[in-house]
Amino acid sequence: MRCLIILFLILGGFSAWSQQSSTDFLFTIKTDNPGLTNSTSFRLNLNQPNINYLVDIDWNNDGVFDTLGVTNSITHNYLTTGNYTIRLKGQFPKLLLGDYKTNQSDRSKLISVDQWGNQPWTDVSLMFINCDSLLTTPLDTPDFSRIWALGSMFAGAEKFDGPVNHWDVSMVTTTNVMFYGAESFNQPMDNWDVSSIVFASRMFAHAKSFNSSLNNWNLTSAIDISFMFEGATSFNQSINSWSTPVCTSMFSMFLEAHNYNRPMDSLDVSNVIDFGRMFENASSFNQDISNWDYSGAFGMRWFLDNSGMSTSNYDALLQSWRTNYLNRNLNVGALGMEYCSGSAARATLVQSGWQFNGDTLQSNCTFTADHQLNLKTEKDFYVYPNPSEGLIHLELERIQSDKIRIYNSFGQQVAEIMPENKMVIINITHFDNGLYFVQYRNQISKLVKK
Repeated sequence: MRCLIILFLILGGFSAWSQQSSTDFLFTIKTDNPGLTNSTSFRLNLNQPNINYLVDIDWNNDGVFDTLGVTNSITHNYLTTGNYTIRLKGQFPKLLLGDYKTNQSDRSKLISVDQWGNQPWTDVSLMFINCDSLLTTPLDTPDFSRIWALGSMFAGAEKFDGPVNHWDVSMVTTTNVMFYGAESFNQPMDNWDVSSIVFASRMFAHAKSFNSSLNNWNLTSAIDISFMFEGATSFNQSINSWSTPVCTSMFSMFLEAHNYNRPMDSLDVSNVIDFGRMFENASSFNQDISNWDYSGAFGMRWFLDNSGMSTSNYDALLQSWRTNYLNRNLNVGALGMEYCSGSAARATLVQSGWQFNGDTLQSNCTFTADHQLNLKTEKDFYVYPNPSEGLIHLELERIQSDKIRIYNSFGQQVAEIMPENKMVIINITHFDNGLYFVQYRNQISKLVKK
């Protein structure tokens, strides 16, 4: 009888006992980090909509599953502060250990993920969002065979720097905001199969330490890679071999990526519509992108504002636009850019309807005949006095049907006159002081308003 009682106790307690298994999901917490619960407790959120949870929990990884059949969020009190590893098994295909709002969860108590196990995850987007104490993830491979989105997975996890290169992401279509603000993250990712990714906006935005090679990525399905490296101030890896044949948006792709300066002449931009802010404040960027296909371009506001592009590369770009895209009539952000040999190309583009915002003629630029719309050597008109404070006189060699046009240093037309005789007087007292260009027929003269 005594033996039967002992056997019953053993069998009765077996459901709460389990050998530690490599198939379970493990993570470690620090109870006295700030959070929703007190310094000896931890709350596990099992509250995602349309998920049927059924979870067994070993609260201290001692092999005993203390709480069985959990179907909703639960709080456990350890009585003493410390670091505790929690083991889960059962059904939890979506788990949110992070949160958007401070003190609305115990997100800051999570310090590591120690084992992925064999849980078939269906959604890991937002899983660790704002987990600002999370340091690492394990080397076993998570089951992402049912995963299509990794969006915001580590966003705001500012200390995270765990291995991810062994993950199978071949089915993933969305990585938007995945490492946004993950300031410490700098792990290899060159083994990733990214051929299914469609949306990668802000994937590495403000990941300030990230500088790993991605040159073998094949983004053939990617439509939107806007803001991808915004504020990624360490990133300076080549992406010149990327295949991006269907990409339509590179808006703000390298906005404030201060260290980026790699050749990009082979990048396929043939379907890109929005180039706006692409290199704004990318202060090191100085590459020749004059051979890009801009035939689909629509948005180019703030495109080059305060980038590091040299005068020669900007000149080459202006000349390419004049030759290949004269009738696109784009509005181009070029604050801080200087042009010289491209001045004639720029003037032609402006006449065609293009707008340039913020660029200026290089102060030491020397005009040549080749730079001035292939001008003739004979002089068709003379401007005096020059400099002028008010009235200027234009003496014409002959009267043609062409109009006299005056442009400011931004290439914007500020005056247009049809001459009626060989002596034309123009009042420029209302002009701002500065450099202007007077054009008649195929010739241009500099004019200084003082």
